[in-house]
Amino acid sequence: MLTFSSSIPLGNLGLPFLGETLEFISCAYSDKPESFMDKRRLRYGKVFKSHVFGTPTIISTDAEVSRCVLQSDSKYFVPSYPKSLTELMGKSSILLINGTLQRRIHGLVGSFFKSSQLKSQITKDMQRYVQASMEKWNQNCPVYIQDETKNIAFQVLVKALISLDPGEDMEFLKKQFQEFISGLMSLPINIPGTQLYKSLQAKKKMVKFVKKVIQNKKNCVISPSITTTKDVIDVLINDTNEHLTDDLIANNMIDMMIPGEDSVPVLMTLAIKYLSDCPAALQQLTDENMKLKRHKAEIGEQISWSDFLSLPFTQAVITETLRMGNIITGVMRKAMKDVEIKGYLIPKGWCFFAYFRSIHLDKNFYDRPYQFNPWRWQNKDICNVSFTPFGGGQRLCPGLDLARLETSIFLHNLVTKFSWEAEDDTVVNFPTSSQQDIQKPVMDGWEIMLKMTTKFIVYMYQQPAFSHPLLYNHSIQMKPSSYQSETLSTENSDSKLEVDIEVFYSFMNGNNYLGAQAIFNVWTPKVFDTEHSIAQMWISGDQVQDINTMEVGWAAHSDKQTRLFIFWTRDYYKTTGCYDLTCPGFVQTNRRFALGSAIRPVSTFGGKQLEIFLKIYKDKQTGNWWLQVQNQVIGYWSRSIFTSLKDVATKIDWGGEVINQQKHGRHTSTQMGSGHFPRELRKGTRRASYIRNLAYVDQFHGLKDATSLSTYVSKPSCYDLLVVNKANDWGTHLYFGGPGYSKICH
Repeated sequence: MLTFSSSIPLGNLGLPFLGETLEFISCAYSDKPESFMDKRRLRYGKVFKSHVFGTPTIISTDAEVSRCVLQSDSKYFVPSYPKSLTELMGKSSILLINGTLQRRIHGLVGSFFKSSQLKSQITKDMQRYVQASMEKWNQNCPVYIQDETKNIAFQVLVKALISLDPGEDMEFLKKQFQEFISGLMSLPINIPGTQLYKSLQAKKKMVKFVKKVIQNKKNCVISPSITTTKDVIDVLINDTNEHLTDDLIANNMIDMMIPGEDSVPVLMTLAIKYLSDCPAALQQLTDENMKLKRHKAEIGEQISWSDFLSLPFTQAVITETLRMGNIITGVMRKAMKDVEIKGYLIPKGWCFFAYFRSIHLDKNFYDRPYQFNPWRWQNKDICNVSFTPFGGGQRLCPGLDLARLETSIFLHNLVTKFSWEAEDDTVVNFPTSSQQDIQKPVMDGWEIMLKMTTKFIVYMYQQPAFSHPLLYNHSIQMKPSSYQSETLSTENSDSKLEVDIEVFYSFMNGNNYLGAQAIFNVWTPKVFDTEHSIAQMWISGDQVQDINTMEVGWAAHSDKQTRLFIFWTRDYYKTTGCYDLTCPGFVQTNRRFALGSAIRPVSTFGGKQLEIFLKIYKDKQTGNWWLQVQNQVIGYWSRSIFTSLKDVATKIDWGGEVINQQKHGRHTSTQMGSGHFPRELRKGTRRASYIRNLAYVDQFHGLKDATSLSTYVSKPSCYDLLVVNKANDWGTHLYFGGPGYSKICH
């Protein structure tokens, strides 16, 4: 492999001292950092010379050449790092030492990281930390994923390294570690006040802390012949190598914390970003993880580390994220003697830069390389020369399996518990120390902000619905047996349907209905204290004592949010029923809309009007009652939870309601609808709230316009109603609302 007979590759050393560093940095900050390499590769070939960061450098975008260098030993190549990083790590760092000691430490740590014992511990810890983190995520509030994953991954790795649990000591380490890594690419000036000085002081504090941990472990040893291995410190102090001193072990524990702060969190964050941009991949990954979760629940077992790593499509997603994201863009080595590889001469003292990113995005290896395509890995071997996301050779990252495991667990919990909406984001690339095999990320400070739309569990058999005694052994219906026609019958109807305002009041009319629908104008009315202002549709069953209802609409609360909601009861609100998924009853089969989530944007007075289509209809075959929101079928109420609604509905209501909690029915300033009376229509149609295209499903599953309505208004001086029969494409519609308390409303 290594001989001497050729010449230095073609290329350009650029300006004196600066070389081509400025152009290299300029490209690195762009959205296509490999453009620096691509330009020269076209001109000089896959291997070329340059001068970056003060050093003449041979840059390789050739997979075979890079592999040869990475697999060589310290006689030919040693790691090359910036001066500030070298000083921070120290001479005893596994990143800098060579020969027998480096191989010994790498082997010990690598074997422990591959052990079933540690993987089981990592799985338990990761599950616990992920769930603790996700419990703090508030519905409809932004979640900064990279910050969240940094916190989780750091705790998991520190636990694996030194058996430290979350608490004051963990917070101390985090604080000092942040100061420490700030100096990795700082100016190499070690005087008080400089970043390098501050970082070195922080590392001293961390080393002192870890040495106390080591000493405590040694003091707890009962007998030299009896050893326990809980973490990496145990692995190293139990080894008999005399060079493994407490100081060396402590310093290396700090260096090994870097992946938990950077590489693994970036991998998780990028995976979510790419999945957010590829709905098909997200759906397949979700389905795969749901299937695993359902299977484990059915047999009463916890999900093990081997289960997570055995999910083929999840692993394909992680592999494709590693290829596209390039968590490590490359690694640098320094030639210890003149070396020739494949006809290219690498002179003694020069730097060699194996640039993985260009290889991972090479169209000769990967079809459409800039397209996120996890399916490409379903029949492709990841152990090939063109795929080196964790480096290679004797310094191959020992934690590669753990990075996959942690990412698998995080993705599993995310997709089985949440749906989200990704904010716009920007990937910032810069060739920091991430280009070494210490696994620092190529992303400098970017975040993806996710809006979590709900905390509902989409996983079918752990939904609240299935704790309902009438739904034990219920077979899930994933979609309707048929879809309700959207064509309205022009035939007039003699049905007497009712619209209730403010206070629900009903009477029976004896007709049979199999569903109803309407388009609701959405507002955020002002709400006093803990009251509620609602616009909704009721579908009721015929029992005087124990009326059954299914309800859907929007509700405004004092938090100034308007939310989509559902409600049901089988005994006229006495002991059964609840909102959304807070109790057994409704079976959600679609994650597209989140029950209880905020509706944005909403209508503005005199301005743009926003609407939402809502429909409930009975399945022809199963008799279940399906809910449709916009163009998505969300889920159903099983017919088995009802009595009078088991077969047909006998009453349908559309309207508004204010839940007033004041004594003696005294009115407050809580508004209904837009907060304006229907009579204000004479000033313009964008003032009063409306519900339009009111229709019902008859006993033959035909859709008909609701032409004959009875109305009820509890107090017109506070809130009022105006019904309009069939006008243009709005069909039967109504205007409703009011301001609440006033001179005429008490």
